[in-house]
Amino acid sequence: MGILRGIAKAFGGLVFSVALTLAIISIGMAEFTSRDSVVSLFTGLVGPQIASSVRGDPASFNATQARDAIAAACAGKQYIDGPSVDIGTFGNSGNLKMPMGCAELTAAAANATDIPSAVGALAAGSMAEGLYTATYSCEFLDCLQQGKLLVVLSAQGNAFFRSVQLALLAAAAVGATIIVVACEGWPKRLKAIGMQLVFVGISYFIILLGKSYVPSLLLADTRAGLATAGIDISGIIGRAVDPMNTMLLASFVAGVVLVAAGYLLERRMAQPVQKTQPQKKQ
Repeated sequence: MGILRGIAKAFGGLVFSVALTLAIISIGMAEFTSRDSVVSLFTGLVGPQIASSVRGDPASFNATQARDAIAAACAGKQYIDGPSVDIGTFGNSGNLKMPMGCAELTAAAANATDIPSAVGALAAGSMAEGLYTATYSCEFLDCLQQGKLLVVLSAQGNAFFRSVQLALLAAAAVGATIIVVACEGWPKRLKAIGMQLVFVGISYFIILLGKSYVPSLLLADTRAGLATAGIDISGIIGRAVDPMNTMLLASFVAGVVLVAAGYLLERRMAQPVQKTQPQKKQ
């Protein structure tokens, strides 16, 4: 019976820790790949690069001429094509065009004190919208296997991460239930679940130390393409893992608390109960 309990405890711990880790990853990635997050990411990373291209030589830049050029380009049009980006580095084919709304562009040029930055922000936002709304003929995992990495930053990718969360959390709950049934007494149960939480939470420290080395693991062509586009891959990685790190740290702290509670409860239960001696009558 003890052997069966040990096997069940090990199996439950494996299911619990793997499912919880994947659930944390899916929740973090769902937050990272939301529409607002993707737009904010590209506005911050790509916007300044586009603004620099629009500005050209700062000494010769003329705001009035820039406004006139925008007005002429938008005359009689609702949209104009902004800069295009080569997305072949990410496994997709062709260039991604960034159409910009003339109403927004004209208003930004009229009201902004820094026209290149305003144009850069609009172009980057347009690029993000194009990436996010792109349609893929393959399923999410199949697209990744085919090297179409930009599917991660699409609505399809976001929907995938959201769709697996409940199943993973349910699997983690099943694993925790197996641990509770397999362990005898609450001290052992608390310690067993706490140790699994600590094991999951250790990833926080691993990611904290290792995320700066991830860019070096990318293919040379991918790194070169990112560098040419002026995209800081370290910043992207940081935005992706920060939500996960918060949950991983919470898991580690909760695990330490449960393990400590298990040892304290075990120690308290091991103490002999002192019986109160009846007082003698005088």
